[in-house]
Amino acid sequence: MNKDFRAAYYGTLGVKTVAAKASLDAALGGDSNSLVSVDLLKAVCRAAKIPRKYRSLVWKLVLGVTPPAKNAWNFVDEQQRQTHDDLVWAQHVLFPAGSANNSDIPDVMIRMRSVHSSSAPGLSLPRNYLRVPHLYCIADCILEVCDGIETDAYWIFKHFVDKMNVAPSIDRVVVGAFLSSYILYMFM
Repeated sequence: MNKDFRAAYYGTLGVKTVAAKASLDAALGGDSNSLVSVDLLKAVCRAAKIPRKYRSLVWKLVLGVTPPAKNAWNFVDEQQRQTHDDLVWAQHVLFPAGSANNSDIPDVMIRMRSVHSSSAPGLSLPRNYLRVPHLYCIADCILEVCDGIETDAYWIFKHFVDKMNVAPSIDRVVVGAFLSSYILYMFM
């Protein structure tokens, strides 16, 4: 008989979250000077659904938002929070309050990414904002995954969109629907 009755029972029901929690605890465990194995995290993500309390951290590690070195996490989080706050302010200045959807968080995240992407030398700042449906879907799903924590959601959104090379000019809602479904399937 299995020593862990609860895990065995959930296993008969097809629920793998209990095993994922133990695997995640092992992957994320260790002292504050240790490194997290991103490859191990990816393997755990493929094998089981990630418990809610780990989702944001796992996304940040897998996408490279947060470095695998645990001793750098607090510093990186603080820098990202400050940059996030600056981008929120900048997008409010560049896209005045009279514009549509100014307080809708997914729209704010899209505008922030637009401002952030435009800060590279040689790129022009955006002049107006038009909602891009597939980016809105992705931002909304990631916000849900992060339990409404806007700073984490923005950085995960930015890195996800950058890694997936999702251009704002794509005029297909299918891309957004596919990616949204994928996000929900993997982490919900």
